[in-house]
Amino acid sequence: MYQIRTDLALETQEKMQEDHVDLKGVRFLEEKVDKNITVSTVVIETENGAKTMGKPKGTYITIEAGNMDEEDEDYHREISVQLAKIIRQLIQEKNEELSVLVVGLGNREVTPDALGPRVVDNLFITRHIVKEYGKYAFGEKNVNRISSIVPGVMAQTGMEPWMVFALSSTFVTGSGQFMICNLWLAGVPAASIVASVAAISSRFALYSASIAPHLRGASKRQTLAVAATLTEEAYGISLAKLVEGEDWGPRESFVLNVILIATWGVSCTTGAIVGAVVDVPTAIAGFVCTSLFICLLFSQRLSRGNVVAAGLAAVSVAICKFLGWTNIAVPASVLVGVVTALACDVLAEGRGARNAR
Repeated sequence: MYQIRTDLALETQEKMQEDHVDLKGVRFLEEKVDKNITVSTVVIETENGAKTMGKPKGTYITIEAGNMDEEDEDYHREISVQLAKIIRQLIQEKNEELSVLVVGLGNREVTPDALGPRVVDNLFITRHIVKEYGKYAFGEKNVNRISSIVPGVMAQTGMEPWMVFALSSTFVTGSGQFMICNLWLAGVPAASIVASVAAISSRFALYSASIAPHLRGASKRQTLAVAATLTEEAYGISLAKLVEGEDWGPRESFVLNVILIATWGVSCTTGAIVGAVVDVPTAIAGFVCTSLFICLLFSQRLSRGNVVAAGLAAVSVAICKFLGWTNIAVPASVLVGVVTALACDVLAEGRGARNAR
């Protein structure tokens, strides 16, 4: 079953009423402004009420406008009038100048949840102007200072920093972590999330298979330790060193894996904390991963097999993008690249054996 996750006190209150939960310390008011506009107010007055509702004490106001998606300017204007009226009541207009912070909660990448960030995009922010040039820059006697912030990772995923660290330390696949967050936001059941992440992470079996021949002298415990902590970055570095015949073995590979996992966990946690106050464009974050794999590609030994594998992987990405299979483009390219590299290695070994005879 899908788990319904809501931030609205109104929906929580309705669910409690359906379950016949006694809501002591909670008041509910409803005002029908228009036949298609309803203003609902949930007031949580006591600590017991807050515990039952799972929300702090306070006043929670919800405007329901059933026909908001219709192209009706008069109707939209009426909604705006009601919203402005409620905001004035909350602010309680005073003669002195006010300093107001508008927080645009939501995820601009998800259409149903993009309202908060998009509202902030269209606000007239005045605090920096008043601070720099004074209120007379507007030609007005009183000017309210309006500030805004669009929270990042924690507001978009609902994950606290400790959750990010736990996820990063236990799931050593970046693509899997992105998938977990997106599916979690969509309310997908846990079993489906596990199955999806397992499918996209199956490529690690190919990584282990390709690096195993270079660890033949290691014990089963050492081989299992390397395989269980293997990441894409560690795979690229360790494979290059093993192929080149450097003084590199299972112990060095395992230590490298642990260091990279710890660095990944700390970096993701730092990003969650910083991303809560800084809106980092997703295009920049996406290119960071791209640049990482470019560096790993150029660190590999130049051989015919590697060139063929990289070329076919790039072609597979282009084909998936062309066909609209964006979600599987990266896993498909990894699968094609690794299988091609393994096949080239097998052919090279067979050719070398024939030449030796």
